[in-house]
Amino acid sequence: MARAALNITVRDLAEATGLSAMTITRFENGKNKGSPDTLQTIAAAFQGRGIVFIPADDDLGPGVRLILEDGEKEAMQPQTYDQKTAEIICDILSDGTPLSSVAQDSTMPSLSTINRWRRENKWFREEVMKWMRLRGRG
Repeated sequence: MARAALNITVRDLAEATGLSAMTITRFENGKNKGSPDTLQTIAAAFQGRGIVFIPADDDLGPGVRLILEDGEKEAMQPQTYDQKTAEIICDILSDGTPLSSVAQDSTMPSLSTINRWRRENKWFREEVMKWMRLRGRG
């Protein structure tokens, strides 16, 4: 899962860890549990590239999460004006959520993109201002 999240090959991971590609493959296929040192080496390579290991709990098994850099987050966020996204933003604002909090959601445009949309689209600008005024922030 971690290797897939990073979009790296077995060879890439082998080079990053100093382990052989065969060792990595055997470990991934469950044919080798790996020594504590080997596991630590692999974990450190993943963590150095932004992987966070999530422990199992009562309901879910273990997993991984990729922590994105700011530039990567921005690349995944919508950039081009989209009416449906604009309406979702306005719905969220109507619940009293600050615009800055909306922009922190990785599925929403960044704050700079939302502000650009406000400048470029009259309907969106007026709707955002309406909700900001109601919150006393307009």
